Amino acid sequence: MYSNVLTTPYVYLKQEQNEVLCNHILEIEREKDLADSWSEEKIRILIKYIIIEATRTWGKRENNNTGVLSEHQEFSRKFNQLVDRNYMNLHKVGDYAALLNVTSNVLNKRITEGCGISPSCVIVNRLILQAKRLLAYTDLSVKEIAFSLGYEDVSYFNRYFKIQTSYTPLTFRRNQELSKRPY
Repeated sequence: MYSNVLTTPYVYLKQEQNEVLCNHILEIEREKDLADSWSEEKIRILIKYIIIEATRTWGKRENNNTGVLSEHQEFSRKFNQLVDRNYMNLHKVGDYAALLNVTSNVLNKRITEGCGISPSCVIVNRLILQAKRLLAYTDLSVKEIAFSLGYEDVSYFNRYFKIQTSYTPLTFRRNQELSKRPY
């Protein structure tokens, strides 16, 4: 479930499973707000429970599959691999379409049908994820991060990041630093 690049990284939940998951997430949020001596341990237990249930649900799903990828799944896998390898330099859907020898319209249709989101969203999500990681776990300046992700204009990167996350890069970094502080 957690490392197989040939499988879809999400599971559709039944209504009751979704309610249980939401309740556990709400409980984690309540514990985070309580911040007493037992909160951290309870949060760990709730997260372990969520992981166990996700693994169990995933296992049931995988047992129902044949293990053979459809043409659609294989295409989606190739696209996602290309994005993972090239997101720092290639930001346009047309660039990936060219690498896959299809038109932008074909790529858009196939990925949207297969993944439920557009190729541009996949690219944006990957860029923003990396930006968040660099902001949270490195001391690189916003300018250095912008350049490393292929943005030549730092102010454009700042606006783009804020549109995607509702935070400026510096605000996001400050929030991450605050959340790392012990209770």
